[in-house]
Amino acid sequence: MKYRLGMVILHVQDFERSRSFYTNTLGLPIIPEYSNDHFVVVQPAGDAQIGITAAPDTTHGSSSIELAMEVSDVDSIYREWKAQGVTLLTEPANFPFGRAFDAQDPDGNRLSIFKVGAN
Repeated sequence: MKYRLGMVILHVQDFERSRSFYTNTLGLPIIPEYSNDHFVVVQPAGDAQIGITAAPDTTHGSSSIELAMEVSDVDSIYREWKAQGVTLLTEPANFPFGRAFDAQDPDGNRLSIFKVGAN
């Protein structure tokens, strides 16, 4: 299976400050169809995108990164990873952008596996 890096998701401490930095200071355009009041996607040069969202636990004072990788078949990857013992955080589900599920690598970094328009 080929994995295409589609997005790096930044889990930030101050969502509005980070949103302003990436959109106003850096001037990266927002992709409105993937963004809302709690999650914004910006487009740097190239194919990969940057997603920005509030960190789920802001008490530790650190941000984290999530890798979002696009695949051709979300459900087959889910079944394959489950059989291999990968830590799966969610089951495949449909979202406005497509289909996705979340997992973790051995160090606890979040992996989002998705396909745009696959719902």
